[in-house]
Amino acid sequence: MGTCISLKPKEVKMMLDSFTGREKVRNKALFSLGISTGLRISELLCLTVGTVLNKNGKIVDSFSLSEKLYKIIRGQESYEAKKREFKEKYTENIRNYLLSRNKKDLLIQFDYLHAQKNRSTKNHTGKVIVNSFCHPYLIEHLKELAVKGYQRPSDHLFVTSTGKLLYRWAYYRIIKNAAEKCSVNGVVGTHSMRKTYSIRLFDLLKNYERDGENYDVMFEMKKALRNSSTDATEHYVRSAGEKLERRIMEIKHVN
Repeated sequence: MGTCISLKPKEVKMMLDSFTGREKVRNKALFSLGISTGLRISELLCLTVGTVLNKNGKIVDSFSLSEKLYKIIRGQESYEAKKREFKEKYTENIRNYLLSRNKKDLLIQFDYLHAQKNRSTKNHTGKVIVNSFCHPYLIEHLKELAVKGYQRPSDHLFVTSTGKLLYRWAYYRIIKNAAEKCSVNGVVGTHSMRKTYSIRLFDLLKNYERDGENYDVMFEMKKALRNSSTDATEHYVRSAGEKLERRIMEIKHVN
């Protein structure tokens, strides 16, 4: 499988029109929220009704996202605790082995690499702006959820027809099928939503920069994408080259 592409505006419209079936309202809402916020698919699928809807029944302008939010929602706290316990025990066993073999140089390297790995975890926390583009789709979806009885703030925002949590592999198939229906060129997957958001944001910030506004584009991109470093953000900026290649292919020298 190749790298997921970003979508052009006309492709976004085609994708939204291509969602069909009994869950088309949900699928449109999820897709529109994804390209409007740049959230990872794992984050999108862990949102609750109360995350996007305020006490007055209106779509919020923004919300805060943290790792704790979706770990609690997915019931992963006990799993994460076991994983930490295993890692700590595994690390301790390696250190004891190196000490017993008097491998001091290797021990120093191991401790350094272990510290670097712990320091470079992803930073998922941050403020998420809910762009007005996705509001109509969310409103329609929330109405359907209310009819089905899923309207408590703690209820999952995106569920299956039987009320169970929608999983990423299931939505991957949905978005892939939608792309095939409208004949989008390139590999389209769930990460295409985040990539599309990133390219639009990059273009916008570069325009502001050209207009003379004092913007550190990479820093602002890093904040918006909630990445741990600008190195991680550059991955999305480099995909702007993909957009250039696609535009070159669209050049018509003769009408």
